[in-house]
Order: sequence, then C-alpha cells, then structure tokens
Amino acid sequence: MNQVYLLKFIAIAFAFVIAITKAFIIYKTDKPKTVGLFSIWFFGLMAFLLGFVDTTLNSIATFDAIAAAGDISPALVASGFSIAQQSFLTGLYLLIFSLILWASVKQLKNWKIRSIDLSK
Repeated sequence: MNQVYLLKFIAIAFAFVIAITKAFIIYKTDKPKTVGLFSIWFFGLMAFLLGFVDTTLNSIATFDAIAAAGDISPALVASGFSIAQQSFLTGLYLLIFSLILWASVKQLKNWKIRSIDLSK
C-alpha cells in the first residue's frame, strides 16, 4: 500500500469523524446556523485529488515499466493502466461518500433550524 492510498483513507476518516462531530453539535446546539460544514466536503475533495495524484504517479510507473520491458505487449499496457485507474476511482468513491455525509449533516442542520424557527 503506497502513501497516497493511505492518505486518501485518512482524509475520508477525518471527513467521517468531522461529520459525526458536526451532527452531534448541530443536534445539541440552539444556534445551528453557526456550524460550518465545509470541512466535510473539503476532506472528500482532498481524497479525490489524492486519487488523481496517485493515478498520475501510477501512470508514470506504467510508462517506466513499458520502457524497461522493451518488448511491449498489450496485456502489459492494459494491466498498468488498470492499476492506475483504480486509484482514481477510489478517490471518486470517497468523494461521493463524503458528499453523502455532507448532505446528510446539512439536512440535519436545516431540520434543526426549521424546528427552532417553528418553536418561536
């Protein structure tokens, strides 16, 4: 497992912990409008961008392996690009997961704001 792969999962773990923390704060506070949710989206975006960086690094490694092999077979090229694209898709899946977390916490925030407005 390379470092970029690990960093993607650390970023999404931060997004998950922040989402749980923000949801708890929103649920307990009387002023949910002051709770910011950008950090959840930000860490998901970081996971996506790290996936893109990992794809670039894996593509460079693929080209280096092709250059070292000398005799290029289509199977070698296909397997190299398959590995390179897996990291991009992982970053994309983590971004989608963080956006689902963000939307869920945002809905909780909006529900709390409406319930406070109705009780006044």
